[in-house]
Amino acid sequence: MRGTWLHLKNRWVMPVYHTSALLKKPSLKRETRLDFHNIARKYRELVNPNHFSEDIKGIGW
Repeated sequence: MRGTWLHLKNRWVMPVYHTSALLKKPSLKRETRLDFHNIARKYRELVNPNHFSEDIKGIGW
């Protein structure tokens, strides 16, 4: 379910890993960065196409 968009109660939501999971298993950080990249993309799609985030420019690891 993580990383999958769901439409609940007329809102778009995407489950992501809890912060404690990232502390216990650092290898999940890459997936989490992808999730937040997708959240920014959805925000641009639905709310503000001109939104820019210095932290989430793209996937360039």
